[in-house]
Amino acid sequence: MADQNKFSRRNVLRTTAGLGAAGSFSTVGFAANSGNSFRDRIREANRMLDDGVSDEVRENYLNDHGIVGEESAYTYTIERDDEGVGQQNYDKDELDIVCRLWHDCPDGLYYAEVVWEYAWDGIEEGKKPHDRVGIGYERQWWDYSSYDVSETTETSYLVEPEPDEFGDGAVFKMNDYEANKNRQYWCGLYLDPVGDYSSDERRVQAGYAHTWGQTVIENVSVGFPAGISITASNEDKYWETKTEIGGSYLLRVAQKDSVYCS
Repeated sequence: MADQNKFSRRNVLRTTAGLGAAGSFSTVGFAANSGNSFRDRIREANRMLDDGVSDEVRENYLNDHGIVGEESAYTYTIERDDEGVGQQNYDKDELDIVCRLWHDCPDGLYYAEVVWEYAWDGIEEGKKPHDRVGIGYERQWWDYSSYDVSETTETSYLVEPEPDEFGDGAVFKMNDYEANKNRQYWCGLYLDPVGDYSSDERRVQAGYAHTWGQTVIENVSVGFPAGISITASNEDKYWETKTEIGGSYLLRVAQKDSVYCS
């Protein structure tokens, strides 16, 4: 029986609206952390998310420990069918989501994270199938820091990795039925850069796929440039984040934007 806490390289080799804002963090650099220390810093920063600490305070904490980053954020309006029968019963359905890439200066690991918040009070029809969140890239750019799921991923309450669906990136399952308004949920992946590619070429792309009502998720794929893509049995009962609007890329971060250290 396969170890549920590990995923194999065979999985990895499988091919599997309003306007938001993108912004860079300050590049305050100090000595690199060890791999374990970097994870400890990230986990403390994740606890800050759970405690509702501001992005600025969290960013300063990471910068003060030699960790720099870049983000791309967007607020999506979730599209519903013409009859108005959607996944929630509320006036305005919005998803605030941000993709960040953190770097352990000067030569350490990278940590790609997705953080999101729902602008709703509760979900009437958000039971299974649960939503999916993806962190995608091309496998010649990045590799998992470890092939032990517990060592290479981080997740918040109601989120868990789906190693069987890992491909060019990672897939996470979100229990949206129990999600609450005004709380941030998150997932992340530790990465090592690989291959002879420039920091401009090496990128990560986040994505979110939402399902509701009577539908079944038949296939999930993760990669670049889509981030995440699903096939559902009922095409009217799922929605995915767009990766480009008006010529601007969304939820996409390049290594070059988080690689510079002072």
